Amino acid sequence: MVTSLPKVGLNPYALGLRLFEHIENMQDRGCYSLEYFRLKDEKNRKDFDKGDKNGHDFIFKVRENMNDFTFINTFVDQEFLDHYKLFVTGKRFNQERMTWQYYIKSKRAQDYKNMVIDTLYHPPVIRIHEEKTQSGHLYLVHEFEDKPLKADFIENTMMGIEFLWGGPVYLETSIPVGKEQTTAPPTHFLDPSAGSSGSQSAPEMREIIKWQRVCYIMDKRKLNRREVA
Repeated sequence: MVTSLPKVGLNPYALGLRLFEHIENMQDRGCYSLEYFRLKDEKNRKDFDKGDKNGHDFIFKVRENMNDFTFINTFVDQEFLDHYKLFVTGKRFNQERMTWQYYIKSKRAQDYKNMVIDTLYHPPVIRIHEEKTQSGHLYLVHEFEDKPLKADFIENTMMGIEFLWGGPVYLETSIPVGKEQTTAPPTHFLDPSAGSSGSQSAPEMREIIKWQRVCYIMDKRKLNRREVA
């Protein structure tokens, strides 16, 4: 069950196992080469085999030199998706049957890759703003990626930085301040029970998060916050 592929959803253990198997097989055949990538015919690609047989050593080099992001971004390709019949799912409400239904949203490798990358954890990117760092103040800027910082960690982290810096610390970031409702257009989809014509979902209500740029200030072990225009 640990490495089983669910029909809907993402099992990272199953994905990682099969991706390593895919990489090993591709390298055994010499597919990570300019000669292979120049081939356009699907049959020629399927029959391609230089007999390199060094895939086992290659996957250990991949493990040693890549993190999750570079691993996914480099090796999830269309052949991998087609071989394992992977796809990106969507969810919509069927007004006629009054039920939520999953559907195949995309079978494109880039869409699947983006979905997987979006689930990966990585530390936030926070840089020193040199122009605003003056008079003993340290000014940090969080490069926002539609994911807020962990609110519970901000105060203690900034207190530690203030201790090491020896003066006030500023941190500019974004926080959620509310949600807006927006309507997505209805989607047509095939439903065997509805006949060959299929049916159409009702327009979906989606929530869009509203963000506010703010600046946290840690000064003398006290945390304050102000809005940034």
